[in-house]
Amino acid sequence: MLWGAFEDIASFDDPGPALAYAVLNGDGAAQQLLASVVRHHSSGIEFPTRVPKIIARGLPVLHQLIEKSGLDADTKVGKHSVKSLLEATYALGVACESL
Repeated sequence: MLWGAFEDIASFDDPGPALAYAVLNGDGAAQQLLASVVRHHSSGIEFPTRVPKIIARGLPVLHQLIEKSGLDADTKVGKHSVKSLLEATYALGVACESL
């Protein structure tokens, strides 16, 4: 369970705790949190409204956040890497926001 407002957690300078939550849970809260984290840390980037385009625009920001947090993107969590789990969680979060 996530305690705190997404915007408050997303505004932390260190994205590590939010990314770790998303990797370990991948639930609806993780999806919304990850979408908020990418938006917060993407200053100066305008996001398109179409889902495929917003995902493509947000993935480089997400990759920078993974690096900034010190997480090893290739670490396996179950059968999947941290990077692929975060990409999927972000994509689902953005898609759900647009419904």
